[in-house]
Amino acid sequence: MKILALVMLLTPAYALSPAAREFMSITKELEPVQCQKRQLRRELARAEIEQREDDVNQLRAKFAALDKDRKVLKL
Repeated sequence: MKILALVMLLTPAYALSPAAREFMSITKELEPVQCQKRQLRRELARAEIEQREDDVNQLRAKFAALDKDRKVLKL
């Protein structure tokens, strides 16, 4: 019984549905973009606090460009 429990814990979960696998693959592809967006949000907040309007406008443009990327839109 203990051996069976150990084997069950150590084997990967193959019971994922195809939709779940697809979701995980899309999430994996979007992770770098989400990280870039998170970093841009932080920089944007700092620029707004420090009242650097030129930087704020540039960062907003970069953020909008990430949203308009064809690969991101498709996913």
